[in-house]
Parts: sequence; structure tokens; C-alpha cells
Amino acid sequence: MLAGMVMAMAVANARTGIFVGLDVFDRFVAEAHTRCPKAQVEYLHASGLLDLEEGFLDTLSPAQRRRLDRAVPPAPDGGALSCVDHNGASCEAMTYLKGYRSSGLSQRFVRYACRPGVLRPDDLDLP
Repeated sequence: MLAGMVMAMAVANARTGIFVGLDVFDRFVAEAHTRCPKAQVEYLHASGLLDLEEGFLDTLSPAQRRRLDRAVPPAPDGGALSCVDHNGASCEAMTYLKGYRSSGLSQRFVRYACRPGVLRPDDLDLP
């Protein structure tokens, strides 16, 4: 029974994107679909989401960046301190999504993600 559920989840994630089913990502997708339904953000792969987030960070004012840094303390060499011992982009991508929500920047991030040309085809794992 458990093996069947795990297999079903793996198939669903392969079909709809790596982060689908994670609350913070599902909320981002729902908000983005309301604002820009054709963006296909549900197909973002980890490095694509992290690229999107890095572009967004460049748009923040110093005050907004300080607010985000309180929610997601930075590592000395950049990135999220909580992800220092984790390889890959998934930890930072999800940590920053959570940080946007807790710092009040999630709607601003959705608006950024919906800008024309911000999402690149190579950021997505389309079926």
C-alpha cells in the first residue's frame, strides 16, 4: 500500500513538477495562476526556481532585503544559512519561498514571476 502511494506521488511529481504538493509552492502556483495563468510556474525545476528568486532578489530595496534577511538568515558566502549543509537548489528555493511569505514579499514575488520574459523555457520541465 505505502509503496503504491510513493509510486503514485513520484509519477504525479514527474508529470506536474518537483515541488507540487509542498504547501508553500502550491500557494505560489495558485497565486501565480490567478495573476498569470499561462506562466506554467508549476513546471519550474529547482534551479529554475532559484534563478527566478535570484533575479527577484536584485529588485528588492535595501529595506526589503533586510526584512527578507531576518526571515532567511544569509550564509557568509551567500544563499540561505539553513541550507549550508544541503547540496542542490531545492533547499534554498523552498527556503526563500517560505521567507517571502513570512516577510510579506510573496505577492511582490508573484508579480515578478508573472512579468513577461522573466520565466525562461529552460527554467521549466514541461511535459
